[in-house]
Amino acid sequence: MLGYDVDFGHNEISVLLGALTYTEKAVGYVAAQLLVQETDDIMNIIINLVKNDLNSNTDFAQCLALHAIANSTLQIYNRLMPDCLNLLKKPQSTDRIRQKAAMCIIHYGRIAPDSITHGEVVDMMPALLEQRSIGVLTAVTAMLKELAAKAIDINEYASLVVYVVHLIQRQLLNASECVPRHYVYHDFPAPWLVVNLFRFLRLFDNPPPQTIADQLLNTLRRFISSSPPVFAGIAHGTFCLFLLLFGG
Repeated sequence: MLGYDVDFGHNEISVLLGALTYTEKAVGYVAAQLLVQETDDIMNIIINLVKNDLNSNTDFAQCLALHAIANSTLQIYNRLMPDCLNLLKKPQSTDRIRQKAAMCIIHYGRIAPDSITHGEVVDMMPALLEQRSIGVLTAVTAMLKELAAKAIDINEYASLVVYVVHLIQRQLLNASECVPRHYVYHDFPAPWLVVNLFRFLRLFDNPPPQTIADQLLNTLRRFISSSPPVFAGIAHGTFCLFLLLFGG
């Protein structure tokens, strides 16, 4: 802490991390991040306590554990990443937990891109892309485009193109049913979600099969033609879509 080695309070930290109340556990996580080094003997105990929180059925304990992992080192990531992936796939996980787990996986992909098992990511994505929560979908698609961009062979992700195009169609053409009003920006439904989806598609060198390409083009035509006119007859939704497609 502040450049000095600290060798006190370790036992108290483990007690706080194992507590059942939010306040004690939160203090334990803050203290662990400030006072414990990777080389300390207690590190294995702390990692096991974090793992227990990830695998618990307590929402606040899982949230605290995911926050700690997102700010941890590669050693801790390597040991706890399977649990983060499991939380993302687990049907019982809440939307909030899925979002935080996806953010942890994004960070892991940035600091250890060679450690990502792309086949496992591809296998779990179809179910995740069928989620109805815009927050979860935005986090998951951000994870998808980040990890796919780091794949040696982007064609590992080719099987997901049909799911991505279907999701674009659902978001743009059925926004009134699928997108809550607070996710609509200037009549454009969930723009950051759609940005993530198009940026994923842009990673591929070869065009998708003709039927999928036709479905995507038809979706874009219908969306552009249905956008409400503003700014002297120019559809604002069309303007947003051009920024989305060509703005980088």
